[in-house]
Amino acid sequence: MMKMLNQFGDLIGKQQRLMDDTHGQRRQQGQQQGQGQRSQQGQRPGQQGQSPGQRPGQQGRQGEGRQGQDGRGGQGQRQGQRSPGALGQRQGQLGQRLDRLRRGLRQFGMKSPGQLDGAQRSMENAERALREGRLGEATREQSRALEQLRQGTQ
Repeated sequence: MMKMLNQFGDLIGKQQRLMDDTHGQRRQQGQQQGQGQRSQQGQRPGQQGQSPGQRPGQQGRQGEGRQGQDGRGGQGQRQGQRSPGALGQRQGQLGQRLDRLRRGLRQFGMKSPGQLDGAQRSMENAERALREGRLGEATREQSRALEQLRQGTQ
């Protein structure tokens, strides 16, 4: 039983990291769209490729040499893990893991709390939204799933 509780804790941590990655991808897409709009509107010399708040000559340096929060390397290495398709795949795997844990509770003769059922639905909705590239909706569903997971494991 203690092992199962630890697995729920691990699942919550992975769901949080996935939500962070989804939010990061959404923010990055917004920046790319903003840069595309600025380039269409015209820029002053020396400002091409700059992010908001950067001084001339600093473009392209954001994230150089830094490791991601999980220690697996910088932004470039994590890029493949942040594509909406890859995020959707990760979300699907977490949903499957939750399903297995819920079945495990039933094998111990315990009823799965209703919050875990809700978390399962939110994870499925998030997976669908990610696969369709709707990152804002996916982030909202992931947030709901996290809250329901936390409530269901108390």
